[in-house]
Amino acid sequence: MRRLVVSPHLDDAVLSAFSALSSEEVTVVTVFAGIPDVGIPLSSWDLACGVTTSPADHTRQRRSEDEAALAVAGASVVHLDFIDDQYREGATPYLEISAALADLAEGYDEVWFPAAFGGHPDHRATAVAALTLNGPYKRIMYADIPYIIPELERAGIEQGLKFGSEESLEILLSASPFTPPTPPTAVSLPPDLLYQKRIATEKYATQIDVLRKSFPQWVTDSPLFSYEWHWEIPRTSNHAWPIRPRPVPEPGPQLSVLVATPENTTEWVDQVLGALACQSDRDFEVIVAPYGPATAIRDRIRSSVAGSPEWLASQVEVADRAPIETLGQALNTGLRLARGSYLNVLLPGDTPAENHVSEFSRLAGTGDSVRLLQTGGDPVDEGLDSSAAIDDALLRCAAAEPHPLARFAMPRLLMRDLGLGFDEQLNRFTDWDLLLRIHRLVDVSKSTQTTVQRDTAEDKPVHGASQEESAERRATARRIAEKLNATPMVISPGAARIMRERLHMEAHVRSAFRHVETSLRAALENESTQRSALSEQLAAATALISELQATDTAQISELQKQLAEQQTAVRDLTTRLQHSETTVEAITNSTSWRMTKPLRSAKRKLSETEQ
Repeated sequence: MRRLVVSPHLDDAVLSAFSALSSEEVTVVTVFAGIPDVGIPLSSWDLACGVTTSPADHTRQRRSEDEAALAVAGASVVHLDFIDDQYREGATPYLEISAALADLAEGYDEVWFPAAFGGHPDHRATAVAALTLNGPYKRIMYADIPYIIPELERAGIEQGLKFGSEESLEILLSASPFTPPTPPTAVSLPPDLLYQKRIATEKYATQIDVLRKSFPQWVTDSPLFSYEWHWEIPRTSNHAWPIRPRPVPEPGPQLSVLVATPENTTEWVDQVLGALACQSDRDFEVIVAPYGPATAIRDRIRSSVAGSPEWLASQVEVADRAPIETLGQALNTGLRLARGSYLNVLLPGDTPAENHVSEFSRLAGTGDSVRLLQTGGDPVDEGLDSSAAIDDALLRCAAAEPHPLARFAMPRLLMRDLGLGFDEQLNRFTDWDLLLRIHRLVDVSKSTQTTVQRDTAEDKPVHGASQEESAERRATARRIAEKLNATPMVISPGAARIMRERLHMEAHVRSAFRHVETSLRAALENESTQRSALSEQLAAATALISELQATDTAQISELQKQLAEQQTAVRDLTTRLQHSETTVEAITNSTSWRMTKPLRSAKRKLSETEQ
């Protein structure tokens, strides 16, 4: 048994696949073992390891450590000259690595390579290059140790995990874009190999201290340290994993068309039913899954179904057994009700063309999943690696499509057996989520025909872009489509990684948006409360002022009345006083005995009084 073990760095083979080094003829090839140029600075990892020499001298020292460690296992050593990511400038040389591994792999019975747990760029590049190998040898993908340890902790997995549970499978799918959706083979090293692995691990003197600090549970836990995991990857002619769906155990149609419709879209449902009534191939069923708070739409849909041709009405089922609130729930409900060999999803805006069903049926024999070519979407992002495969470019282009599943027929039984479904929490890219989780299971055939029509006219702006931008996007998409028409269409692991990163970014953006929206709503509510309180205080102040004004007016009126009365009394007194003065003066100046008599009498009394 001749075995080639591909190691990204100068320690990964020993740490992750020591069980594979026990064969009689084993060669370990380290991909990123090149000597950096003079003048390259030390990396943060080097500084954490306490390196004081130059990167070139340090790499030579690590090469010597690797030779000593592999000598413990008796393996041959090959060091390639690709530069480590921490020292590399420029794009990752995917094609060169793939060509080098293809040359080295000739004559071997097995080729082992990493699954890229941890997401290090060099591990991902090694996995992508190894997955392009398709010689007459077995391909074995090993779990990256110790980077898989945090994933084990996430799952709460005990020692000796078999990865058989549905939850552990989901964790593996999310932790690496390359692992097959099957449980790995768990290998427990026997005592002699375990002892050799510890001796070999200690040979990496410049690295072991930082590894101990970073993953103490792995180094100190002897049972955990003794376990390794790997998957066997089947050979394929087009670099995909052609896992065939099981035969249909129950009679059913060739295609299940799932129509997920929110409220107020009954006109679109009528259009879909009308288009399906014109299909020449009638080997299909229709499942209409309405969702949302309104229930009246279900009655309208039943009325539309009743108005369809009798043969079509008998093949339509309206999913209304339980309340369906979200799009993801509607899709999963339809998936459970479907009986067809393949599943096709239509969302508002998708209208089947005349050959919709027949084209899927024609392609059903050419692969386990069908991807129908449809130009459109955003242009390829600028600044991306120019060596990326064209199918990566198409997925980057199609990422802007609201729901590309209208162009897919997916093997329903395979989805059922693997427990795959739609993410009910995602409002956008809901179908991309499912697509990413099944792309490794199926071959993909293509068609040059378009079996679905879009509502958006070609001369209208799309996704909020101007007409000029839309024209540029369409031109880019057409160029991509022309290239794809000449070759089979395969979804690569690299494309899956790109889309998964887009999904994660979209989730973070939505979370941040919800946080901002919640904060704004709270601020608006607080402002509204403060405004209401101020309005109440203003109303109370206005009432008080009005009351005071009314009181002051009454008092002023009363005072004015009293003043008028006093002024009248003063005028009367003044008149009387003037009259008295006139009388006294007249008496004083009179010579009449009669008029002066009172005066004389008064004087006499006054004299008597004085005497």
